[in-house]
Amino acid sequence: MLDISAIIVDDEPAAIQILQIELERVGNIKILKSITDPRDTVNAIINLKPDIVFLDVQMPEKNGIDILKEIANQDLECYVVMVTAFSDFMLDAFRNAAFDYLQKPVDREQLKEVIIRYAEKKTKDTIKERVNTLLNSITQKVRIPSTYETYYFDPGQIFYFHADGKYTDIYLVTGKKITSSLNLGAIEELLQSGSFERISKSYIINTEYLSKVNRSKKICTISCPEIEIDIPYSKSYKSLFNLF
Repeated sequence: MLDISAIIVDDEPAAIQILQIELERVGNIKILKSITDPRDTVNAIINLKPDIVFLDVQMPEKNGIDILKEIANQDLECYVVMVTAFSDFMLDAFRNAAFDYLQKPVDREQLKEVIIRYAEKKTKDTIKERVNTLLNSITQKVRIPSTYETYYFDPGQIFYFHADGKYTDIYLVTGKKITSSLNLGAIEELLQSGSFERISKSYIINTEYLSKVNRSKKICTISCPEIEIDIPYSKSYKSLFNLF
C-alpha cells in the first residue's frame, strides 16, 4: 500500500484520538497534524500538503462544508474525506468535491475501504499522469513520416531541411543526414514549432541556430557547435521570415 500523509480536522479532541488510533491500525498512514480550530485548516493544507484531509462536518466558527468549498475554490491538491454523524450532509459535500465520507463512530472496516479506494485511485492517477507526460512529450516532437518509417525529433535536434527533388534531406545538429520520402512542402505543413522557417524554395531552417544574415548577398548563416553553413534565402519568402 502507498505511504499516505493525513491531517485530521475535528473540534472534539476525543474524536481525533479515536480516528488516530484507527488510522494507526490500518498502517502506512502518517498523521501530519490534528486541528481543533477549523479556521486553521486551509493554511495547514497549503503548508503541509497532505494526501488526505479527514474533515469533520459539524464544527463551530466554520463547518466542514465551508472548508471544503475553500479547498475546492483554491484548487488545493488533496483528497477530502468528510467525517460526520449525519448522512444528510453528504450531498452538499460531494457537490463540493469530497472524495469520500465516514460516519461516526468511525468503523474500522469502513475506514479500510476508504483508504483502499484512495490507494487505488491514486495509483490510477499516477499512471494517468505518466501516460499524459509521455503523450505530451510525443506531441511536442517533430513527427515526420516516410515510406517505411516515422521519425520523431526534438525540435532542437534539427538543423535544417533541404529539398532533394521529391524528397527532403533532414540535417541534424550532430551532422547526420536522414532522407524523408516527403517533399519540402509536405514537411512544412507538418512543422508546428515557431522556430522553423521556410526561407526559400529549397530550404527550411531552424532559426534557433541562426547566427548571421547578410542582406546584400541574401545569405543567412546557421551554426551549431560542430557545423556552420551559409544558406541563400529568397525575397519571395522574406515576408514569412520576419527576422530579416
